[in-house]
Parts: sequence; structure tokens; C-alpha cells
Amino acid sequence: MLVWVIRGLSWLAGRLPRRLDYAVAIPVLLTFYAGWPRWRAAIQENLGHVLGPTAPRSQVRRTARQVMRNYAKVLVEFLRLPHLKEDEITRAVANVPGEEHLIAVRDAKQGVIVATLHLGNWDIAALGMVYRGLPVHVFTDSFGSPQFDALIHSYRTRQGIQLIPANGMAVRRAYRILKQGGAVAIAFDVPVPLEEGGIPVRFFDGTIMAPAGPARLALRTGAVVLPGISVRQPDDSFRGWIKPPVTIEPTGDEEQDARLLTQAIAHECEDFVRHHPEQWYMFRPLWTDHS
Repeated sequence: MLVWVIRGLSWLAGRLPRRLDYAVAIPVLLTFYAGWPRWRAAIQENLGHVLGPTAPRSQVRRTARQVMRNYAKVLVEFLRLPHLKEDEITRAVANVPGEEHLIAVRDAKQGVIVATLHLGNWDIAALGMVYRGLPVHVFTDSFGSPQFDALIHSYRTRQGIQLIPANGMAVRRAYRILKQGGAVAIAFDVPVPLEEGGIPVRFFDGTIMAPAGPARLALRTGAVVLPGISVRQPDDSFRGWIKPPVTIEPTGDEEQDARLLTQAIAHECEDFVRHHPEQWYMFRPLWTDHS
């Protein structure tokens, strides 16, 4: 049933003006946000770390509602993804300061790990890489239903985005892609428990358990780590932001190097969130302490 609902919504979203799609989706998501206290509390708690202890509660609540408005637009854009025409994609991915870093690794045929976040619009960011001749492989979770998974995944793959199912073979597959000079995007703001390979890092005013995957893969494959996002502008166009490669001074100890590189990536990703907290879609508690 849900598959047909998504298909219907996608069909409708692709035929209505985008502004009208937004106008319908925003109040729906704001209502959902207002009616789910645990979700609302997690969003506001995370934003409290980002905005700082001196930020008034009114500012935190206002930013949280902006997050919901922007996320509603992300959902609309996902539903419209199968219907995007080439000129729409071209306009969406045209403005990418820092793209010279991406082009350099593409031309060198060197593996690249894009350390990204649930911020802005990650599908647009991936399309930007495809458009620049560097098809990106993105880790993807299962949604519980094979039919639903197939539908959701098809919306991305038909635009040239490659997917890596998050299963027991995911890391091995990513390793092969990077060794062959390919690109892998990994969301850095997915909390990973210590027993599952997470690494504690400083992020804003506390500690989060960050995924060790980007650092370990980079150290073992020689891939370049590029922090990158695609940020919504006031007119709902997008602006890419690719930072220079993240590097460390190797110690010769892989565990220590993984910790150092993960912390360096966290520092760069923190900068993304600091500049655009209203576009950061982290809907579960992220911090493990306030130290």
C-alpha cells in the first residue's frame, strides 16, 4: 500500500509547480513535528549544542521549525527526482565553489570519499558529482520492505547515483570502488556505537560517536577525503560547497591515525552545520555527553 502511495505522490509532485508542492508539504510536516514530542525534543536538543548555551530557547525552537520547513522541501524534491529533466539538473548543480578539488581527483583517477551530512539536499549533491563525470556510490539503508526499498532506490539510480546497501559486504565493496578510482559518499552524522566501530570525537560542545568508516577506508585505500554538501539558497536553488582534502600527519599507528583523521573530518563537518543549522536534519540524539 505504501509503495502505491509514494508512487502516487511522486506522480502528483512531478506534475504540480514546485512551489505548490512546497506549500502543501510544509504544513503537513509542521503538524507532524508538533504532534511528536520525542522527535521535537531530539531536534531541539541537537540544535542547542549547535547554537550554543547562550542561545535563547525561542531561537532554538524557531530554528527547529525552519529545519522542518526545509526538510519538507527535501521530501518534495525526492518525490520529484524521477521527473527531473536535464536542464533542471544542470541548473541545480551548476554553482559549486570548491569543485576544483573534485575535478582534480577525478582527473587523477584517484579514489575519493565525500564526507557529507544530512544537510541541504544530498541527492542534489550526488547529482552534482554525476554531472561532473564522477558517478558517486552512496550507502543506503533498508526500509524494511523489499518493494519499498526497490522503489526508493530506483528514484536515485535512474539519475545515475549508485547505491551500496548497508550490509555485511558494504565496506568491502566500498574498498574495491575506491581502489579502482571511484567515489563513495558517507554521511558523517550517523551515530555509530563504540562496539560497532564508532570513534568518539569532539563536535561543538560535546562528544559524538562518529563513523570510523571514512577514515579507515581512506587510510587503507589512499583515497582523498573531501568534505562536501549542497546547500539550499533563499530562492530554493542550490549551492555546492566542497572543501579541500582533509589530511593528517601520519603516526604509523593505524588506530591513532583513524582517530586523528576522524576528528579532522568532524571539524570540517562542524563548520558546515555552524553555517547552516536550519538545514541540518538530525532527528535523533547525537551527543553522548556535554564535556
